[in-house]
Amino acid sequence: MKKVLKWIVNIFICMMILIIVSSIVSSKKSDISSIFGYTPMKVLTGSMEPSIKVGDIVVVRKRPVSDIKIGDVITYKAEEDIYITHRVVQILVEGDDLKFKTKGDANNIEDKDSIYEDQLIGKLAFRIPKGGYIVDFIKKPIGFITFFVIPIVILIGTEIKSSVKQY
Repeated sequence: MKKVLKWIVNIFICMMILIIVSSIVSSKKSDISSIFGYTPMKVLTGSMEPSIKVGDIVVVRKRPVSDIKIGDVITYKAEEDIYITHRVVQILVEGDDLKFKTKGDANNIEDKDSIYEDQLIGKLAFRIPKGGYIVDFIKKPIGFITFFVIPIVILIGTEIKSSVKQY
């Protein structure tokens, strides 16, 4: 049972590290990247407070437009390098296409423009509270050393110590 629990914890930690590393990488280039279909993004404004706060990381998953319902939180590309995460308040049918009207929870009015399928990045899968601050810290040299170099040195040291004990 201990081994299974240890594996689950290790898998969870690896997934969180992948999400954080992906956030770092995607913040350094103009296009966004995803891991296994999940795209992490740092929240920069308070338009979705109190449910999603500035500094959180939202992780969205690409979904067919037919899966999007009123009340879902989606992320879409508004302009070049501008991504917005807002709640769907209305779904409009235009021929065979669906369009979405969105609104930030903290905003008084709906967003001006409708969102088309080609703008949709994905639907909110989960959020990591304050995760953006961790990403910002890891980008600094002290953060990189703290989160990557020290754990790797400890891991290698533990493996060497374990190998020496066996012989």
